[in-house]
Amino acid sequence: GRGLVEAVGVSGTAIVSGPITITNGAAAGGHFNAAAGTILELRGAITSTLVDGVTGRTTFVHRAGNVMFSGGGTGYELLNIGQGTTIVGANNGIATTARVNIGTSAAGNLDLNGFNQSLDGITKGSFAAIIGNSSTTTDSVLTTTGVSNYAGIIQNALGAGTRKVGLVVDSGALTLSAANTYTGDTVVNAAGTIDLADNAQLKFTLGNTSGDNNDLTGAGTATLDGDFVIDTSAADALATGTWTLEDVTTLTGGAYGATFSVVGFTDIGGDKWEKPVGLTKKYTFDEATGILTLGPNASYSSWIAGFGLAGPDAAATADPDFDGIENAVEMVLGGNPATGMDTALLPTIELVNADPDGDLTFTDYLLYTYRRSDLSVTAGVTADCETDTDLVAPWTAATGAPGVVIQVDNNFTFSPPAAADTDRVRVYVPRGANTTLFGRLNVVVP
Repeated sequence: GRGLVEAVGVSGTAIVSGPITITNGAAAGGHFNAAAGTILELRGAITSTLVDGVTGRTTFVHRAGNVMFSGGGTGYELLNIGQGTTIVGANNGIATTARVNIGTSAAGNLDLNGFNQSLDGITKGSFAAIIGNSSTTTDSVLTTTGVSNYAGIIQNALGAGTRKVGLVVDSGALTLSAANTYTGDTVVNAAGTIDLADNAQLKFTLGNTSGDNNDLTGAGTATLDGDFVIDTSAADALATGTWTLEDVTTLTGGAYGATFSVVGFTDIGGDKWEKPVGLTKKYTFDEATGILTLGPNASYSSWIAGFGLAGPDAAATADPDFDGIENAVEMVLGGNPATGMDTALLPTIELVNADPDGDLTFTDYLLYTYRRSDLSVTAGVTADCETDTDLVAPWTAATGAPGVVIQVDNNFTFSPPAAADTDRVRVYVPRGANTTLFGRLNVVVP
């Protein structure tokens, strides 16, 4: 019930050097098997005339254990991995005409082992299926040339491996239906199509310099209904950067479907996704260009998300920390909307006799002074002093009003200290004949 050709014992490698011809199936089990701790290495070419009853392909079965194939050739069309690990022992050590079906009786693996392998296709049986690379010295590339749907995982390392796996769809169509974690390049050649199914994943890993990443490229067709997973950790310390994840200039088809998402990013509309880095930077992925950028955090939504606030607590008019200051106003003042009292940052108002316009005439002004973070300005969040004589609408905007003088001290040193890159804005409003004059800060989020 195990294998017609089997490596037995407690350790070591059993080698079959010559060619193998398969004309019939085993009464039970499969054709090749290796006992625990052993490797069965098949160095010769394999030819099979046994026809699979479901697919009509010429086939054989790797029953279980670690079996290595080095002979290559074109002598069969389907390799069923019941369980255990099929190991590639040379470039194209498995027949390039074969479809490899992994995990038909228990969990199974295809170990590229530092070699490159071209296959007609890859599929998953009823059990877990993993394709990876156990090499500690050489990356591997898997190429597909036919039409197949793979619901297993493609990852980098198997066992003690430390190298990557890349994927090439040379022709035909490959559908990926699971959460893949490999970080070699994905290349779709002109005659090929890749379909990332809903909830399936492709992973991209950024290096510590701009432009250093794996990507999805080629002249073929890509349809993306699943998710991108982007590991930004190595690049987070950069001030700015640009990474092309999908080369939309060469790939055709286009398309990001309605179910596409970027894991851990927020959909901000316009086919763009954002993720904050602290409070001052953000990543933006643009579906239209396939490019990820790192730059200043320039939106209210990214800023508020950086404090872990969501839902009603993230609204511009909300006050989740109950300090009496709305979130949008906290953004302008450089406050923290999630934790505690920021009342020391609130604007001040006083009556002064001054000459702010430098005409050598001193007169009485209402002086309204407030903090304005550069971040809020970059995000398009506007702040303006408004005045009124009786606290009853309408209020009058100070900007553009007759006689008003506005002075801005860039990156002013405040006490208590301000958030980074915060200006002092002083608004001088002529008192005129008014016996009372009130001021307030009006903040508008675009």
